Amino acid sequence: MADEYPTNDKEDILDRLLKIPVENLENKIQELEAEITERELIREKILKNMNHETSKLQEKMDQFKYPIFQEMTLKSRIALENQTIDLEKTKAQTLETCFKDIMKLKKELRETKEKLKQEKGKQSLILE
Repeated sequence: MADEYPTNDKEDILDRLLKIPVENLENKIQELEAEITERELIREKILKNMNHETSKLQEKMDQFKYPIFQEMTLKSRIALENQTIDLEKTKAQTLETCFKDIMKLKKELRETKEKLKQEKGKQSLILE
């Protein structure tokens, strides 16, 4: 029985089949790197907004130093301090969540790079 494909065609098919996992891993690495960058930008944007809100609250609290604003009740001042504390807690929780999320993606990126290295090693052994 004669071969359906000439030897050269079989080698081309084998070569293309062996490259598929490498290409998939390379694409996944690019996607993970883009995802990490995007998450870091989102984290920075959130922190910038929270810092702005903290600054606004701090300005309001600083007004208590001036006699004209001392008429504000103790309740108002305590409410501002509580808002500041709550905002700082939220900021800390957000930082922690972002950190864990980014670290998870970076771990997946490292693992994918290791798989790519292994796949390229297998490919070079087979193609030699």
